[in-house]
Amino acid sequence: MSGVITIARYEVTRRWPLWVVGFGLGLLPLMFTTSPLRSTFSDLAEMLVVLGIVMSWVVAFATGMSLVGKPLHDGRLSFYFTRPIASSSIASGKILGGVAAIAGMQLALALPLMGAPDIIGASDRGRLAAGLAFVGTAFFAAGLVVGILARSRSRWFIADAIGGMLAVTASVAMFAALSDREAEVVRTLVWGNALPLLHRAQTLLYALVVVAAVVMLGSVIAAVAIGRTDRDRVHRALSFTLWPALTATALFGLAFAYWGIR
Repeated sequence: MSGVITIARYEVTRRWPLWVVGFGLGLLPLMFTTSPLRSTFSDLAEMLVVLGIVMSWVVAFATGMSLVGKPLHDGRLSFYFTRPIASSSIASGKILGGVAAIAGMQLALALPLMGAPDIIGASDRGRLAAGLAFVGTAFFAAGLVVGILARSRSRWFIADAIGGMLAVTASVAMFAALSDREAEVVRTLVWGNALPLLHRAQTLLYALVVVAAVVMLGSVIAAVAIGRTDRDRVHRALSFTLWPALTATALFGLAFAYWGIR
């Protein structure tokens, strides 16, 4: 456990400027809400909020791409494996540190906005902070996967193509089933009876998104722990862990849409 914390602390220390970037992105719209012409600049302030959030997600994705994929394919990941630390601890520590850096950036972005009632209502402040932290982490997780696969010149791209196609097909079928089931519930039931089922469908969707993000993070940890500095082994472990898990998650959602929302 100490190895995990040591690696995570190292990664956070390297990326603390992201917190400053996040705070700056959140502070920028406030420059246009304290003006006497506040009503004139309200649309600009809202646009800057959206722009800042999108930019933070782009940074989260880019950070994920560079955290494992770049040092793995440049040969610099071996620096960690020269230490007397288990490979699973190295992988977990790097991912934990990256998640902490990205979540911290998102919370730093939300902090100034939560003090601006003209932009964010009081009832929405907690949801804003939690939502930004989660979505930023999800983009970071996607960047981790893309960073490994995009730089790989391995033959396992065939497994990625097949696995990705199966995961996408199952996901599309799941979303279509949920949409059809929600439409059927609204059409056939009175509102009082339909509302709990609609909440159940929404809760399922949120849960599946969380599971998908956890699957991506866990798959990268497992791939690095198994493959260490061998790009081919890391790619193979990631492909045979990620795609089956994502497909199984989508199939569970598909089954729940048919039999769990009734």
